Amino acid sequence: MYNDSGIEVVIMGKGIGFQKKSGDIIDKDKIEKIFSLSKKHTDVFEKLVASAKVVKLAHDKYPQFKMGNMSIMATLYAYTCNPDDIIANQKNMQINNWYCADVQVRGAYPYFAKRYWEEKGIDIKMEPDDEKTLREGKVAKYILKINEIIQNY
Repeated sequence: MYNDSGIEVVIMGKGIGFQKKSGDIIDKDKIEKIFSLSKKHTDVFEKLVASAKVVKLAHDKYPQFKMGNMSIMATLYAYTCNPDDIIANQKNMQINNWYCADVQVRGAYPYFAKRYWEEKGIDIKMEPDDEKTLREGKVAKYILKINEIIQNY
């Protein structure tokens, strides 16, 4: 579903999808919660900037320590060898595995982030010093926990 601004959202409410099909009108009185990709990514952005500030502070106060992070990597496999499934799987891995890690390790958003934001109608509002903060707050160590998941596209 898309909101009035054209941003993709997920809605929740009792019986909201009962006997509904694509294109049907949703009773707005039944909507209990609305989740937006834009809000999710704005929250993530704010957390990445806050993390960079903490890492920079730690580097400045304790230069003898190596600051790091820990990420989970869900090793994803496409369900079939269909090229469309493979590409969808690669894009899923980019967002779910590399997106935040690239920012924390490289100090900048990865090359695919802006394309993803445009595709999903996500508007990240950066303050003038945010890019500098991300660059200066890079981690020195990256710890990775790997899980395996088979995707069914």
